Amino acid sequence: MSSGPQIRSSSFLALAFAGIISGFLTCASGRFLELFGGAGQNISTFIGAIFGFVLVVYWWIFQGFRSVWRSMGFLLSCTLAYACAVAAGMNAPLFLAFLSSVDRQVARDLEICFTGGVVGGGIVFLSAVLFLPNRARWRYVPIYVVGCCFLSGVLGAIAWMLGPSLGTTIWHLLKATRLAERYEYSQSQPSGSANNYYSLFVMWQAGIALLLGGFLARPAPLVADTSSTDYPAGHSPRSNSVKSPVLSVLFLSCVLLSLAYFVRGAVLAHRAQQDYANRLRDFQERARSEAPLAENLPTVQPRPPEQMLVLKPIAGASPNQARITTTAAQIVPRNVGPSIPPSVFYSVNYYKPANNIPTGAPLIAAVQVTDYPNFDWARYELRHVPRPNAAFFDAVGITVETRLGNKLMKDSSVPSLGLDIYWCSGRKIVWIHFYASEDDAFVKEYLALHPSSL
Repeated sequence: MSSGPQIRSSSFLALAFAGIISGFLTCASGRFLELFGGAGQNISTFIGAIFGFVLVVYWWIFQGFRSVWRSMGFLLSCTLAYACAVAAGMNAPLFLAFLSSVDRQVARDLEICFTGGVVGGGIVFLSAVLFLPNRARWRYVPIYVVGCCFLSGVLGAIAWMLGPSLGTTIWHLLKATRLAERYEYSQSQPSGSANNYYSLFVMWQAGIALLLGGFLARPAPLVADTSSTDYPAGHSPRSNSVKSPVLSVLFLSCVLLSLAYFVRGAVLAHRAQQDYANRLRDFQERARSEAPLAENLPTVQPRPPEQMLVLKPIAGASPNQARITTTAAQIVPRNVGPSIPPSVFYSVNYYKPANNIPTGAPLIAAVQVTDYPNFDWARYELRHVPRPNAAFFDAVGITVETRLGNKLMKDSSVPSLGLDIYWCSGRKIVWIHFYASEDDAFVKEYLALHPSSL
């Protein structure tokens, strides 16, 4: 009679250990996914399979569970649980917005982890009821699952917050066992939210394994003697033929359809990444081949700033902090990359109010005029305004407009960063960046000084 509690205690310990192993393997999965290159990022959507596989192995070893299709059902459900948890977390509602005293980023992290934990935990627990041996009575299953969902969400939020302590320890352990991702070996501390994820993976999976133990634990392994009455409710051979297979098959069908949706998304994302990488490579190769000659270029002599910049108030904004910067030529072999020509860079910022600029006055616009050795280099470098390779990255947001009889280029691809208007004027590039709304007065003044040659 005393063997029951002892077996149950050992089962809990084994489950907790299985959860820790699963969490650690999940943390180390990044090293394995590096073998797949760019596709590894998309495959990471399905790392929930690690948790399902480890728990199935536990049930096979310690509980005598031998159903292949139920094992696969639980493993696939755990795979789906992680994918759904991530998707739900990224779309979590702002239910902690009323906590004004809590840092908004911290509150958002808690919202994401709680929501993801609820969704992922719900799928795991429901699949455990349908695929693993258990004593749950069907009329109590909804209550059990709802309670476990809530505990799963709380566990996820707590695990995330333990990142600086527990997660950092796991990170150092991964490095010591040579299971960390390659880029992490050059770091002394984890970067970004890596430690939070490591803490989340290990603590959540260990905690959920223990909850499953309390939910599904049997006093003895499942046996194959069909004459025995020692079967959990809903899982005897006779009751399975009536209830459990039907519900399990329906649930598994939903899991497979949902996984197909995520797989399709991962395949499309991978194809999009490959297409993007190919187009960027073609753009860079074309940039190298189209670069003008960089040898024997004349030195660009600095000019007085008033010849290159409008150093008077424009539309109530006063110029301030005018600068001149000289760049020396950097010759690079054409098969390596485009060279950098010599140039002189003129810049000025405009603030309001126009007179007696106070500290903290709003920055209205910034103007940059770059003088190159010839027109060819100015026209070539236009592809890197307002950001490096902007002609590629911002292609959708770049338009050509005609103002005051001059052709101008306008980049509005990143509205949160402001608006950019730029053009070539002989061997010069004129670039006006507006921090707020666009003001034609600036365009008019600089076109008068540097007419467009586009």
